Amino acid sequence: MIHFTQNNRRGFTAIEIAMVATVIAILALLILPVFRQRAEEARLAAAQDELASIVKSYLLIEADMPGGNFFPRLSDLDNRTIPNKSAGVNDVADLDPPRASWNPIVPGTTVAGFQLLTEASYNATVPANWLGPYAAVKNFLTLDDLDLAYPQAVTHATLNNGTGNVTIVSGQGPIWIYDNYDEVFVDRYPIDPWGSPYLIFGQEETIYNARVVFSMGPDGVPGENNPNPTAADYDRKTGVLGTGDDLSFTF
Repeated sequence: MIHFTQNNRRGFTAIEIAMVATVIAILALLILPVFRQRAEEARLAAAQDELASIVKSYLLIEADMPGGNFFPRLSDLDNRTIPNKSAGVNDVADLDPPRASWNPIVPGTTVAGFQLLTEASYNATVPANWLGPYAAVKNFLTLDDLDLAYPQAVTHATLNNGTGNVTIVSGQGPIWIYDNYDEVFVDRYPIDPWGSPYLIFGQEETIYNARVVFSMGPDGVPGENNPNPTAADYDRKTGVLGTGDDLSFTF
C-alpha cells in the first residue's frame, strides 16, 4: 500500500515580505535618530573635555616656565623634553621643546601673534623648563594638511631673526605656524571630534581681553549657516567665531 505525504510548507508571499520590510523601516526611522543624537552628544562632550584639557595644558606650562608668560602653539603641546640633542635628529615620537611663543605686542603698534624666539631667549628658558608633553594629541592634522584644508582662513607672513625662517599666520587669529629647522618632524595640530582644527587666541585678539580656545562645532565653520567663510570670519573680534554651534573655553 502506497502512502502519499502532502508537504504543507510554503514560502513567504510577496505581501508578507513587504509588510515585514515596512515594519523594519519604520523601526529604523524611529531608532536611528536616537542613535545619531547620542553620537552627537558624545562628540559634544568629547570636544568640551578636549577644550578643558588644552586649557589645563597651558596652565601647567605657565607654572613650569619662568615668569609664567610662555604661550606656545597648539601644535607644540605634545612636544617632548629632549635632555640630550647631541644626535641632532628628532622624529615624530621625540619632538623638540617649542621654539615659538605668543608675543603680546601692544595693539596699535604691531600685530600680536606667535613669534619665533631668539636663540638666546630659547636657550635661557625653554629646554631647562619644558616638561612636555603636556597633552596627548589623539586626532590631528599635519601642518601641510591643515594648510590645504583651510587656505581661506590664513594669511601667511615670513620672519627671519637669524635663527631660521618661521611662517606664521597674521594677527587675525592664528590657526597654525610652521618652523623650518634642520630637524625634520611631523608637527601634529589637534583637531576636534568633527575633524576641524581647534583655534587658539591670545588676549589681544579677543573681545574678552582673555585667551580663548575654540572648536568650530559640528558644522566645521565659524558661526552658523556660513557656507563660504572668509579669513575675517576666523577673527574673534568680528563676532562670527564663537556664535552658532561653536564651542569655546576662556582662560
